[in-house]
Amino acid sequence: MTPTLLRARRDGLTLTLTDGDQISYHGAVAIVAKWLPELRARKAEIIEALKSEPRFTDWCLHFDQSELEIIIPDGATRVDVEKLYPAALDIEPVERLPSRAATAAERAELWRLVNVVLADAPDEVERAYAAALDDVEAALICYRDLFRHSSKKKPNKTTIFH
Repeated sequence: MTPTLLRARRDGLTLTLTDGDQISYHGAVAIVAKWLPELRARKAEIIEALKSEPRFTDWCLHFDQSELEIIIPDGATRVDVEKLYPAALDIEPVERLPSRAATAAERAELWRLVNVVLADAPDEVERAYAAALDDVEAALICYRDLFRHSSKKKPNKTTIFH
């Protein structure tokens, strides 16, 4: 992100890229008027910065008196998240440290858990499983808990959940 883009966003200007490599901007009239000359002067730089914005899966959204952490499995840019949560006062990507690789037993357990929990959404299973492998320990905690509270739970002799 360029310093110009960062300052404009801090002032409350939302900048996005349209299909035709044009900059779309939204904000208070006074803010737009303040930034328009600089946006025009640095158009190529801003377009390049918007094209190369990183995609993150984890985001922290700040509201008036609360925070919300969200996960977007396929990743999203800041602009994507701003469109989803326009009431957020601030949006920050949360960078996670890489987690350890899952053991064979954990991979098998996660596969079973994800399939049971997402039985009503079979088209989401593979994506959810891939996301679960990104943070094995958190996924095991989450999916075990969802399994325990699931009405779909069908215990059998060969499946052991901790």
